[in-house]
Amino acid sequence: MGVPVAVAMELALAALVAGVVGAKLGLVVLHPTWLGSGGGMARVLASAGVVAAGVAAAALMVVLFARRLGMAPLAAADLLAPSAALGEGLGRLGCLAAGCCYGRPSALPWAIVYSDPDAERLAGTPLGVSLHPTPLYLGLVSLAVAGLLTWLAGRGESDGRIFGGYLLLSGLARLAIDRTRWPVAGAHLSLGLWAVAAAVGTVLVLRARGRAA
Repeated sequence: MGVPVAVAMELALAALVAGVVGAKLGLVVLHPTWLGSGGGMARVLASAGVVAAGVAAAALMVVLFARRLGMAPLAAADLLAPSAALGEGLGRLGCLAAGCCYGRPSALPWAIVYSDPDAERLAGTPLGVSLHPTPLYLGLVSLAVAGLLTWLAGRGESDGRIFGGYLLLSGLARLAIDRTRWPVAGAHLSLGLWAVAAAVGTVLVLRARGRAA
């Protein structure tokens, strides 16, 4: 995408650190019982955290670092969007293994059953029940989105389009797949709505810039 490797690496490292810290802070803020239950801070540090909070923190850091590095914030977001989708996809496989973000009961042939007491103790996962593999659904979609965004980047798409596509596709996926999640809280569905709204806002900004040019 025409960005020097050193600049891209500095931007990516800043986003990575912010994303990890933001995800864990999001866990403490949105699920305070994690901090007060057995394990305390060690339990929080051992968990991945809240994906949406991590993405939000990383996005904020990208904006700050982009200005420091002399890049347009949307161009910087485009640069990292495929990697963000890839990271989310791999992270969801971790969710699947740990038992968090578990799905509703299901009789489908690919339903999964958890039996490890640690899954119940740490994430409240019901044991001995056939469940939708919701994290696997989200992970596969994220990996597909990462591939699509990488292809778009190779075609020279930029100026916020790749980042906007990441928000839109991820938001629509959350709205669709979170219906299989158990329990489905309003906060879960609202994450998808916020992502779609942010994608629409990005498109409106791009159109306004186009008219101004």
